[in-house]
Amino acid sequence: MPVSETRQSLLARFREHQRTIGVAQRQQVPKRPPGTDVEASEQQQLIWVHAHLARNLPLYNEPVTIRIPHLVDPVVFERAFNHVLRRHEGWRTAFDWREETLWQVVTPDLRVRIPFEDLRRGRAAERERIALSRAIEDVRRPFNLANAPLLRARLIALADDDFRLCLTLHHIIFDGVSLYTLFLPELQACYAAFVSGREPDLGPPPVQYPDLTAWLRTQHRDFRTELRYWDTKLAGELPEMKLPLDRPRPDTRAYTGGAKTFYVSSPTLEKLKNIGRERDATAHQTFLAAFHVLLYRYTGQVDQIVGGVSSSRKHQNAERVIGYLLNTIVLRTKLDANDSFFDLVSKTRDTALDALSHEVPFQLLVSRFGKNRTPGVTPIFQVLYSVEPPRLTVAEGWRITEMDIERPTANFDLTLQVDVGDDAHGQFLYATDVFNASTIDKLIDSWIKLLDLIAARPELSVASLAAALDERTGSRRRQIWNRIFRRRG
Repeated sequence: MPVSETRQSLLARFREHQRTIGVAQRQQVPKRPPGTDVEASEQQQLIWVHAHLARNLPLYNEPVTIRIPHLVDPVVFERAFNHVLRRHEGWRTAFDWREETLWQVVTPDLRVRIPFEDLRRGRAAERERIALSRAIEDVRRPFNLANAPLLRARLIALADDDFRLCLTLHHIIFDGVSLYTLFLPELQACYAAFVSGREPDLGPPPVQYPDLTAWLRTQHRDFRTELRYWDTKLAGELPEMKLPLDRPRPDTRAYTGGAKTFYVSSPTLEKLKNIGRERDATAHQTFLAAFHVLLYRYTGQVDQIVGGVSSSRKHQNAERVIGYLLNTIVLRTKLDANDSFFDLVSKTRDTALDALSHEVPFQLLVSRFGKNRTPGVTPIFQVLYSVEPPRLTVAEGWRITEMDIERPTANFDLTLQVDVGDDAHGQFLYATDVFNASTIDKLIDSWIKLLDLIAARPELSVASLAAALDERTGSRRRQIWNRIFRRRG
């Protein structure tokens, strides 16, 4: 279909925005003098403050499992892990609050010991249970952000073809790109080299995280144009997402959380990707449009604000930096219940492009629009949509999974986390002080049915999709009641 004038102008503005940023980002990042501490990045400061306020909770602890489908030498593996650690200052960093400033403090010589546990002799179910309990134990212990390393690692053997590195990392030192495109390939390459009796041939990182963040602070940007856009976009009283909470939000949040995993069938995924292609939208934008329909079905709201996540890796060498380089963006979409899903995909795509074209540090928006908020309600938005970055193919079948272990905390009422590649799966993360697990089970049931409905009938309106979803749920209830009555008869 022909691209609309609106679409052309959005794309032009987005590309010009990227070009303008790119001019500065091609400059060389200078190295700081050895041993010099650097002020924490703005994104790190937000995390640090939040974690400090909830210091007894593992609020930003992220569990990750690296699965290795062959025998592993624990001694060589630990050597490889520490070699990667020596290469990247971002994972040797702690944080020190002094002189009214938060500082990154890099430990020059840091070695991590990786405990090894061999469970290969036990029963399969028992092996899984023990491995899971070890990982849960690690993720539930808070970190002291003043002490490096802000990670924990343990190696577990469940079978000759099933070794697992269970990692717990504090989010202040990493993001998805750090894991998928840097840490995992480097760890595998270092292990393969050491096993073969040679040194890894990786070359030094082009820039270190503290040097990059120090340089970024010198690149003063004038956000007046972007803020004028947000003054219009977020004008008036911001809508609070009226989710079907099981309990009222407490004035002081506990931040305890749970997670439920879902999987999307291959036929449905392929159809959803095709729907997105028809409207020049990514698969993630298409899933976000479907999420808007789900929220409409449960809240009836057409004015929806959902949080999103954007990469801050704008510099040409930033793709090879291990560290936290994410920014939160605000996605405000005004649905029309009569619009087809195709139309909603276009609207969602345009909203995302507009937000990225006018991106500013999230803390600027919080300070500008999140002052007069209700206690217990997160500012600006209460629901987050997050996507996993593309993954590199790593030799010998090494792979990362992030959904094996349930996170014990939640920053928002509800987070939809989606991983789309050759297959699609994800999680709903939820705050347990407002949701019961059974409510999220029903939500996921509705979500999967909705995706199947959209895949089959994308020409239906938002209202029709929501109504059809209710009809399916009602039909299922009637079937259950009929079976009960037949048994009683």
